[in-house]
Amino acid sequence: MRSIWIILALVFLILLAFFALDSETPESPVPGEPLPRVDLPTSPSPLLKPPSRFLIATRQVKGPFFEKSVVLLIQHDQSGALGLIVNRRTKTPIRDLLAEPENPPKGPRDEAESDPSGRLYVGGPVDPSQVVFLTEGPEPIAQSVQVLPGVYASSESEVLDQFYDEDISTEHFRAYVGYAGWGPGQLEREIKRGDWFESPAQIESIFDPRPELIWERLIAEHEGLQVQTTGPWQEKPALFASSRHTTPESPPLKFR
Repeated sequence: MRSIWIILALVFLILLAFFALDSETPESPVPGEPLPRVDLPTSPSPLLKPPSRFLIATRQVKGPFFEKSVVLLIQHDQSGALGLIVNRRTKTPIRDLLAEPENPPKGPRDEAESDPSGRLYVGGPVDPSQVVFLTEGPEPIAQSVQVLPGVYASSESEVLDQFYDEDISTEHFRAYVGYAGWGPGQLEREIKRGDWFESPAQIESIFDPRPELIWERLIAEHEGLQVQTTGPWQEKPALFASSRHTTPESPPLKFR
């Protein structure tokens, strides 16, 4: 009997150690180390219409990540949703993801990255150790999924090498640290609450050289449309029915 209790205690300790390791906070990418992968969808999602679209934060959304944000949805089905914030550019150059000598010789790519187009973007609050690449071109990139005609998403390190070897132009390349994630039914509730406008995704907005202007332009278009479709019998547009000031949550999403 005593041996059974000892065995049960050991099993309990092993399970406790496992869950403790599994709940550790993810770290940001370390320069030079292999990049972790995001398992992107390989087939169209049944609930995503059209295949890829923008979520445009309404004015009631507050918080450091999603206030005045524009999100490109890549996956949306019964298991939840995954997207990338396309208008949160940082001051960090993309080359910081690569391991390089202390004093490397400057080349064309380094000069290109002095331009804001060669900087990292914050894709969302979920798992900042993940890096997702978007490219625009006639051919798909390594292990990628097409999110729009001619636009491909991948989390393969090989894509970063192609960029640095100048196989991909700075103007048609974006690197996102982290992503936006929603659990089952969460995004639908936020849309119903009035946190997001939905719109077909625009390639020119994804690769806009001035991402800080994307939200202002899109929100003006949608608010103008909302005013035009509001009759005199309505006090306010239906999408603004909620006056709650909330921040959409982004819990980690386990992908298939």
